Amino acid sequence: MPPPPPPPIYSGLRQEASVYRRCLYCNEGSAGVERVGKLPSLGSPFNLLFLDKDEHFRSLNGHQLNLVTTRYIPYVDFKRHTEQPNTPVTLTSSLDALNLSTLSKILNFTYVVRKEPEASWGRYIDGNFTGMMGQLQREEVDLCTLCAITPERNQAINFLQVYPSDTITLVSLKPSYLSRHFLLVRPFTGIVWSGVVVAVVLWGSAMATFGWLLRREVQMRPVDYNAPFLLGWGALLEQSVAYQPVNVSRRVLVSVWLTFSLIVVSAYKSSLIANLSIQGKVDTPQTLRELTEAQGWEWATEDWVFRGYPYEYFSKHQHPIVKMVFQQIQIMPADEALKKVMKGRFSAFNYEKFITIYIKAHFTDALGRSPFQISKKPTSYVAAYGWGMRRGSPFYARFHQLVGRLRDAGIIAYWTEKETDRHTEKGTEEPFTYDSSGEYSKSAASGVAYWRDFRVINQLGVKPNIGVHYNMPKRH
Repeated sequence: MPPPPPPPIYSGLRQEASVYRRCLYCNEGSAGVERVGKLPSLGSPFNLLFLDKDEHFRSLNGHQLNLVTTRYIPYVDFKRHTEQPNTPVTLTSSLDALNLSTLSKILNFTYVVRKEPEASWGRYIDGNFTGMMGQLQREEVDLCTLCAITPERNQAINFLQVYPSDTITLVSLKPSYLSRHFLLVRPFTGIVWSGVVVAVVLWGSAMATFGWLLRREVQMRPVDYNAPFLLGWGALLEQSVAYQPVNVSRRVLVSVWLTFSLIVVSAYKSSLIANLSIQGKVDTPQTLRELTEAQGWEWATEDWVFRGYPYEYFSKHQHPIVKMVFQQIQIMPADEALKKVMKGRFSAFNYEKFITIYIKAHFTDALGRSPFQISKKPTSYVAAYGWGMRRGSPFYARFHQLVGRLRDAGIIAYWTEKETDRHTEKGTEEPFTYDSSGEYSKSAASGVAYWRDFRVINQLGVKPNIGVHYNMPKRH
């Protein structure tokens, strides 16, 4: 017979136990202990102790998060209640305020926001960060508002992507129309005009040489040495001359020159009509390369732009053009920089969304006109924007899940458009007046100038089809 089973180890004790575990936020937002449940049998597997292997924080039970921020419209804006440092501020209508308000209601947490003393995102110096990144690295705060991710920051913080990245762009004065005082010479380039002058000189010299060699012809009236040159210019100006050479060689030269003059005059008239139809403009820089190649051009950015990763991007970049831009850049407020842009040969660097809002709010008239042109070829320097969290934050996964849902549902994109429109409202009581006199083809006076030019051109025999080829100036 088999031996009897051994007596139970816990003979005389209850064959079940209550299991407890430590929780981070169950004690009114603080750490505590919560009861998981009963273990049915002491021999049951221990994985039954856990309700869910991938358990997320569904409630922080009123836990208070400490946040640090710096202003960056339209992403972050706040109101200060006192000038004392390290005092709480209140987030006003902005993208981060909307997102935090939504998450706090879902996860049941509160937060206290403080302004970063230097209004700096942080620079990487000898393995440590300054600014907001430094506070996260030292675990002085739980979360920071909008920031960008870099390889160095990724080693010190947890990054939560929330928004697409913003770009750095150039703001310059709108291209101005070329001066009408040079309208008559603009159809040809300098090289073509030089070729025409050289052709007149060579042809006149050939005609004068033949006149000197064949001066014994009795049927040809005497011709001085100035006449051939005047004859060549007269043909180009479509001025007929009563001159019929009797010598075959000179007839050939005259025939060649008249053919050449016909081609040149036809090309000149066509190009002149084209210049009257579509006015040429003085181009403004669109890229960093064009900026450095422009003669006598200067540029500037704001101090707060260089308090984050853009400073590292420009200062450490190895490309010679980026180095040149960084070495010659000036630091000044946006308002001062844009006023210098209006004077010409000056460009302002700034974040595209911020400077677009600033221009619409302060430098756009009631008709929506502005003297500035924002580059269509901005510089991208980071992959994404989002929030920074201290390393090992237990609520990171839950934040990531909820923000992903808001982003995928299009809610964050809707809020972005809404906040951008709100911030473009006028921020000053004095309305901006846009003087478009520099673009004379768009003003009433420009029509007078153009008709004056037409009278001059018509005297030369140019008759453009105004109804088809010429864009009539708009009357304001």
